[in-house]
Amino acid sequence: MSYFPPFYPYPFPPPSPCGGLRAPMTPEDYSKSFEPPFPSGSTIGPNTPVGPSSMDNMAAITEDMAVDNFINRTAGRNSGGHIDNILRYNRGRMARVRMTFNSGATSSETKVFTGIIETAARDHIVLSDPKTGGRFLLLMIYLDYIEFPEEINYYYPGTNILNIVDEKVLEEYPELMPLYQYQKAKRDKFIHHLEAITLKSEK
Repeated sequence: MSYFPPFYPYPFPPPSPCGGLRAPMTPEDYSKSFEPPFPSGSTIGPNTPVGPSSMDNMAAITEDMAVDNFINRTAGRNSGGHIDNILRYNRGRMARVRMTFNSGATSSETKVFTGIIETAARDHIVLSDPKTGGRFLLLMIYLDYIEFPEEINYYYPGTNILNIVDEKVLEEYPELMPLYQYQKAKRDKFIHHLEAITLKSEK
């Protein structure tokens, strides 16, 4: 005879994360699921896990995992860490592009192009000169580095690093919105916590 939690509304075991059906719970497994996180009768100290904080930590972990899963799903469509994607996030910004052109085995020439980012792809960058209105079509193969005179929009899915300076970029790339809102909520919560500590210390 198999046992299931009384609140489970289906007559079969719930599916496991790996697919298929989960093995039926035994009476011992069912009783262990209600055991406290520390042995009965033990002394409770600062490091003893308790229900509420454990639940809070679990909620935070679940929230983080949800964002990570979302980023992993969208990374295939838009790998934000590539240079061309970063440049597209910063269309309309001024940049200085440094490139080195090899003319032969022993000679090379370095040039710096200054202009407004029009667009970018895996193999090229397009800059516009605000003085002349001309365009530079620059090949990525010659790129050394790029300088910006101001903070830039940046996103790297590998570590969920997201820096949004201009919120208009979210209209063009709505897939960034969940992570942006998540990080903003975390930041606002932290600021509120600091303000509460400050007010408490002033009393």
